[in-house]
Amino acid sequence: MKKATSSKKSMSKDKRERFSTSLGAGFAYKTWFTGLSLVWAVYVAMVYMTPITQQSLDRYETTESSLRLISLSLTPISFMLWALLTYASLSVLRYAAKIKGEAESAAYSSIGQGLMLIVSGLIIGSFSGTLRGYMQISSSEYIATTVASNLITALIGLLSFYYVLKGSKALVETAGAAQETRTKSWLGVLFGLLCGSAFVYLIFQNPYRTMSPDPSLPATYYLSDAMIILWVALPTIIGWIFASLALVHLDVYGKHVSGIIYKRFVKRFTLGMGCVLTLSILLQFLTQNSEYFASVGLNAILVIIFFILLAYALAYLVVASAARKLHKIEEV
Repeated sequence: MKKATSSKKSMSKDKRERFSTSLGAGFAYKTWFTGLSLVWAVYVAMVYMTPITQQSLDRYETTESSLRLISLSLTPISFMLWALLTYASLSVLRYAAKIKGEAESAAYSSIGQGLMLIVSGLIIGSFSGTLRGYMQISSSEYIATTVASNLITALIGLLSFYYVLKGSKALVETAGAAQETRTKSWLGVLFGLLCGSAFVYLIFQNPYRTMSPDPSLPATYYLSDAMIILWVALPTIIGWIFASLALVHLDVYGKHVSGIIYKRFVKRFTLGMGCVLTLSILLQFLTQNSEYFASVGLNAILVIIFFILLAYALAYLVVASAARKLHKIEEV
């Protein structure tokens, strides 16, 4: 009888803990998304109030209301990108907290932190880009904001991929497959170096990299060549190497981890992060084509922006759907 009573108490305590965790997680999601919505509302207001110069109207051959409407139509997509990665990050962090004390907890926590850093980078990039719309291109404030934005973007990219790599390495160690990743890691390093070499080459082909030959168009970096390599290219390339290594570790972990849900999570998360890395590289390559963007019309620019945002949305959706798999593990 005592054993039965003890067992019932244990089950009751377990149910209370599950309810408490679920309630706390629900509150956390609601709090985060409420805050995210408020941040987005401020962003939309800033986009709406951004001054539109006659120079922009003449260049794109459109009206002020049309240009403003186009800018506002892109803001819901920005929110969707923020929301998808925020959901993914919170889901991973929630799972890490639920298995606290187990070997994998710290690994999932690092991955969740890496995803949250990517969200931070997206939001900072959106605000800095809009803020520059309030400044004259030739002003010292515009130049300082551009420099700061490029440096912060490179640093956040480096840190976010580092945390994902840190988490993926820890997962591999729990599966006892560290030796296998050592024999495959050179592939990740080689891929990052090859992409980095192409990136540096394209930087030096960009006539807008340090100063703009057209006073109506901004420079890409407003830094000397040495500073571009040291403060932008190098952290970006190291971040790509970290991300490539993380994909190698996740691939190995997926082959050794047991459980169908775990395998599906790792497979989908690896695919999503692979897409994020690919898009990050392509976007940096595209950024070096300032001369092309200076010569094309508004329609061509909108098509390019649309496809970039659509590709990112699909990549983040894959990452978020992978994180959703962790909820199924919690329910087991």
